[in-house]
Amino acid sequence: MYEETGRLRKLLLDSVLDGVLAKEDDPVVVRGFVDGANAGVAEFDLEQGYVHVNSPVMGGTDDSPCLVPATIEVHNLSPLLATRYILRLPPTFNPTSRENYTPARHVGTLEHRASLKPGETVSISTSFWIQDPALVELEWELVVETGEDVDGVWTVRKSWTRREQGGVWKIEQKSA
Repeated sequence: MYEETGRLRKLLLDSVLDGVLAKEDDPVVVRGFVDGANAGVAEFDLEQGYVHVNSPVMGGTDDSPCLVPATIEVHNLSPLLATRYILRLPPTFNPTSRENYTPARHVGTLEHRASLKPGETVSISTSFWIQDPALVELEWELVVETGEDVDGVWTVRKSWTRREQGGVWKIEQKSA
């Protein structure tokens, strides 16, 4: 009886020390989606979607871009800890980071901040410009803190910063 209790105690301790409650890794997962994409391909009427913009950011030409809607989901995987995050969507990253892909040129709010309860997911709607059919890569920078909110004061336990690519989509001209 005593030996069995010792084995059960060791098994319980091992499962706690090796389990999700023993590690405090970055609990936030971020996924990006191009709205209306099917199997990584999204079709837009690039000619009809043009907006008359002539800016140096777009090369200073009369070829105006099409606005493509996207959604970014931020999910807290921790079963116990609340998190705070800052998600930064740059207007563009270094275009030479991957030579075959076009970085998304985000428009609108470029920095999103919020708190997530354990297990909570939020969706962020965003848009980016595209001029021609291309392989577009969504990128972002994420700052995450785990902690506790006690009487309106946030106490940080641990923090992480990372830069990620959230997938590649093929943007094509919609067929007639």
